[in-house]
Amino acid sequence: MKSLLALVTVLTLIAAPLATRIDAAPAPPAAPGLAIPVVSTGTAGTFNGTFTLQRFANVGGTLMGQGVVTGTMTNATGQVSSIAQNVMAPVGAASTASCQLLHLVLGPI
Repeated sequence: MKSLLALVTVLTLIAAPLATRIDAAPAPPAAPGLAIPVVSTGTAGTFNGTFTLQRFANVGGTLMGQGVVTGTMTNATGQVSSIAQNVMAPVGAASTASCQLLHLVLGPI
């Protein structure tokens, strides 16, 4: 009788982890993207909005940034229009960008 009880106890301890349900971890929420402010003024009016960069893509050997532009366009007469548009644009180094905090000075090695 003791050996039967010991056998049942061992089998229960072995089977218990196998009997518990293991759920797949939920997928992490999608990253919202990088929000870049966009402001432009021209003869047609003023645009004030945001470009949300969602991903990069290689299109014909050119690195492209893909995302959504949202904002408002105010024309010369003051009429306001909402804009939401998918955009794909080539990625290039900004010629006017500079870093005021980082200065790299290499001395003799």
